[in-house]
Amino acid sequence: MLAKLKLLCNHERYQVVAVVVVTLFIIYCQSCQSTCNSLIESDRKVTRGELQAEVDLILARAKDRVRSLDDQDAVKLAIAENAALFSQTGTVNPLGLLTTVLGIFGFGAVVDNMRRRKEEKTNNSSSSSK
Repeated sequence: MLAKLKLLCNHERYQVVAVVVVTLFIIYCQSCQSTCNSLIESDRKVTRGELQAEVDLILARAKDRVRSLDDQDAVKLAIAENAALFSQTGTVNPLGLLTTVLGIFGFGAVVDNMRRRKEEKTNNSSSSSK
């Protein structure tokens, strides 16, 4: 039996080699996922799904920071408008001043809460992944 198999493999050697190579290639393609370096931790390899999750996280962080910049600019604009009103009329608009001061304190509290939540999420996710 083994002699017949050896004779068949010797006679059809190119077809046998092709079948073996194609079989190994199919096994390789099915079992090994493509990976690349992580955007967050450059020494770690990630798959396509993990890379997409990192991109979504980075985009969410960027949106939060842009929103923070917009809020800061709005506070600066409100202060400038109140200063311009005071310099033109010589009177202080108490409601506008109160709104500006409360906006500054409220903005600071919101930013601080957002920062604290992000730190807690980061700490929780890093401690759970270890």
